[in-house]
Amino acid sequence: MAECECGFEKSITIGGSRSSFAEYSLFPFFCDKCGLVEVNITQKSLICPTCKSKDITPYGTPPVSLPSKYMKIDWMDYKAPENGNLCPACRKMTLRFGGPSVLFD
Repeated sequence: MAECECGFEKSITIGGSRSSFAEYSLFPFFCDKCGLVEVNITQKSLICPTCKSKDITPYGTPPVSLPSKYMKIDWMDYKAPENGNLCPACRKMTLRFGGPSVLFD
């Protein structure tokens, strides 16, 4: 779950299933046009799934995440902190990744 003090909330999927993670694995990215999107990180060319823009930034990297030693989200080569992420609604660094964690296969 991605949540901000401004009221923004979005349920997100991170990772992939055991049988298909090499072809389909998701991680949160920020798109200037679409906000918080889930990008398939197994593709050679990473694009926004909504508008097809290549101008996307993975959460966990500047300028969409503040530096942090503790990374809450960790999938493949991508990592993002729990706090200090850019909210697509209010554009403050107050987006938090947390909430329930579900494993599936």
